[in-house]
Parts: sequence; structure tokens; C-alpha cells
Amino acid sequence: MIDLTAEFDKGEDIRSNPQGTEEAFRRCLRRLRALLDMETEALRSCARIDFNEFNRTKALLMLEFVRLSRVLSPSELSNVKSSLEDIGGCLSENARLLKLHLSATLEITEITMKSVAPEDSDGTYSFLTSIRREG
Repeated sequence: MIDLTAEFDKGEDIRSNPQGTEEAFRRCLRRLRALLDMETEALRSCARIDFNEFNRTKALLMLEFVRLSRVLSPSELSNVKSSLEDIGGCLSENARLLKLHLSATLEITEITMKSVAPEDSDGTYSFLTSIRREG
């Protein structure tokens, strides 16, 4: 299992150095990219993933992203445009793999439920039993 706490819980406090906003934003983008790469690779390799931890870490990074983006000047925003486009591509691939993983999980759950349901039932509440009683 991957430990995300030590590597990604390093939020930026720009109040102490407002001139460093662009660099703080770039560091945030690098951490976000690294996290997305880790999750994407784990999904590709079918590794065991703690989705709660990834989601918590992504939420913290996105909060930092929003806070820093609000104080970027137009020129600073222009300077990080290519990094933002790169993150957009990473997010698209990550979302595609998460959707695929969720779809597979739902399919497995459905197959499991269908195979277990007849074994668990004594027929009392089944559809066929109620039809036989009415007929």
C-alpha cells in the first residue's frame, strides 16, 4: 500500500512570501501531477489502492490549487499555462482509468450478487414463489 501522507501533505502558505506565489503554484502542480501519476500507474498495474487516502490527498491538493490560483496575477497564470494543460491531460487519463476500474468493480459485484442470491434464499420471497401462490 502506498503512503501518501509524508509526500503530499506539504501545503503552501503564501502569506509569508506573497512574491513566491507562482513558484508555490508550480510546486502544487508538481505534487498534483505526481499524485495523479501514482494513482494512474496503480490503476494500470491493478495494484491495491486505498481510494480514501488518494481522494483525501487529492482534495487537499485541489484546495491548495484553488487558493493559490486565486492570487496568481494574469502574467503568472500565463507562465503556468503549459503546466495546467499537462495536468488536464493527466486528469483525463486518470478519470478514464477510474471509470474503467469502477465499471469492472460494478460488473464483478453484479456477477457475485447473482451467483450468491439463489444460494442464500429459501424461496420465501422469490418472484416464482409468489406467482405459484397466486395461480
